[in-house]
Amino acid sequence: MSAPPALPPAPTTSSKKALPCILLGCGALLLLGIVVLGGAAFWYFSARSGGGSSGGGQASGEDLGFGAKLSQYDKAGGSACVITPDGTWHAVFQERSDYGKPVFIFHRFSRDNGATWSATENISNDGSGNGAGFPKLVRDTQGNVYAAWIRFGGDGSAVTDVTLDGPGGYRAGTLTLRRWSGGHWGPLQTLGTARKVASFCFFSGADGAPHVLWMDEGGVMAQAASGGGNNGMVAPAADIPMDNPLQHPSGLSAMSSSRGNLMFTAERKFDNMQQLVFWSSGGLRVLASDPKYETRNNFNHPAQMFADRGGRLHVIYEPHPKLTERQELWDIDPASGRHQVIFTGRTGEETIQSFQVAAENGVAQVIMEWSAKPAIVAQSTELVALSFNGTWSEARGLTGNSRAEKFFFKDMPLASDIAMSTNYHAKHASAAMDTDGKVHLLGTIEALSTFGSSSLERLGGRNYKVTSVGSVGQPSLYVIKWR
Repeated sequence: MSAPPALPPAPTTSSKKALPCILLGCGALLLLGIVVLGGAAFWYFSARSGGGSSGGGQASGEDLGFGAKLSQYDKAGGSACVITPDGTWHAVFQERSDYGKPVFIFHRFSRDNGATWSATENISNDGSGNGAGFPKLVRDTQGNVYAAWIRFGGDGSAVTDVTLDGPGGYRAGTLTLRRWSGGHWGPLQTLGTARKVASFCFFSGADGAPHVLWMDEGGVMAQAASGGGNNGMVAPAADIPMDNPLQHPSGLSAMSSSRGNLMFTAERKFDNMQQLVFWSSGGLRVLASDPKYETRNNFNHPAQMFADRGGRLHVIYEPHPKLTERQELWDIDPASGRHQVIFTGRTGEETIQSFQVAAENGVAQVIMEWSAKPAIVAQSTELVALSFNGTWSEARGLTGNSRAEKFFFKDMPLASDIAMSTNYHAKHASAAMDTDGKVHLLGTIEALSTFGSSSLERLGGRNYKVTSVGSVGQPSLYVIKWR
């Protein structure tokens, strides 16, 4: 078997002419001027090697080396997936049909390892016009599947989407749960206080049954996902004090010990710091601290916990970039507080945009959205994996987005300079492992086209250079080959 691919190569100095434009945001189209093409021909450049399209435009998922496309409208968000005992691959994901429309949660399943998929089913539309946050998914040993998400709005006005949304939770809404059993979805259920839940997670109890953990007004609550039993208070809010008592911890990740004792991690703002804390029946422990209000969007990459085959806990955490010389990812032992650096960027510019963790039977996979430059730079980002099976592997690349970048430029001395580029950005990933340990991976990949023109305009006896810029992003969910 050949060795897995290494990280994408560090970028070299580009020979392309710089675009006369700036990145204006994902999923938005903005034109500040009119580009007149006339009859001019474009000069076309491509960073791609090998075969493929010979003109401008975007590469397809097949061209990029991806498998089946699950999303419908090129406006996909976060996803989650599980493999049931019979080998069925279930996936849920965010998507909207158009800008201004609600973000819904859709479900599809595959019984042939992702080669073909069922029809898309909207499982979050309750008729209110409200959108849904990042979904999470869990299965039980009987093959039932549970999906949960935060439904926004509910106070009389519809909230179709939330800008500050991520897997760690940020904007409060109503925790919503739905169960797949016998080949269909049951009714929508709500947990906790309506419009007051911002962070939640699934975890398995000592009996293996899935439970839901969430942060409510009074503290951390838990309930069996099947609905059995009443909501139970796990930790009152006083156990996890905050600088602002009106705020609540976020980024929940939980586990149950073999004896049934619950443990969870969360992030809070306390003592003028952003802290990662570990809670168990023994009390609260601070595992890491970042500068308050200088942290990046933690809800995009909350710390996540798993246990290895020996029962030792691992908390995967990304420290603040200002605290390390280069971007790092840590494996923290909550028992001792010590950490192991499991990933270090090769340069100070490399960036981890976000990461996700999938674990099963003591084996874990960490999937990072990684770029060779800071996020603000218009450069493709990749999916990069680390694996744990007793020890940590080297990082390896899962995508080759940077090799598919496209660029064309035309310099017209008497008119306008015209340029366009297409980059591919890994936005989110979700993974699941089957009973044989095989990893199944989904990734949201955004094709981001940035375009612009510049021309000389004479006004009041002086020459001015006028630039028109714009960008459009098309994020779609694909099956990604595990390497």
